[in-house]
Amino acid sequence: MYDFLKDALHTNAPGTVLLTGIVFLIMTTLIWHLTSRVAGATDNPQAISANRLVALIGALCGWIIGVAFAPFSESEQTQFLAISSVISAFFSGYVVSKLDRYLEGVLFPVGVDTRNSWARVGLFVAALLLVATTVFINRLYAFAA
Repeated sequence: MYDFLKDALHTNAPGTVLLTGIVFLIMTTLIWHLTSRVAGATDNPQAISANRLVALIGALCGWIIGVAFAPFSESEQTQFLAISSVISAFFSGYVVSKLDRYLEGVLFPVGVDTRNSWARVGLFVAALLLVATTVFINRLYAFAA
């Protein structure tokens, strides 16, 4: 069975690729479920939509990160290094300057909306890590005989 999976998936690590896919499906289902349960979403359709948007943005960012950490070729690696320097300049400038105001609002909440922010940050980070790990492992192991 192992040899059949190696041949079918064109990889030396079919267990890793399959397990990653299974965990991805389970965790995606959990994140989807949580988007309708946290951050005031149990009774508010707009909150569900906002939660799913945050998770989607996290997943897309994770996809970019996963691809960047597992380049297929030297030319891809060179391009990713150039792109990452631009992104790091953005994060060190704009995002870090805005982090102070965000943390102040979350740590010292004024209303319900600021209390829901941590749940949305959790959804973003969960989706980002899930997709980044899945893309990285698949680019590293899948179809690499």
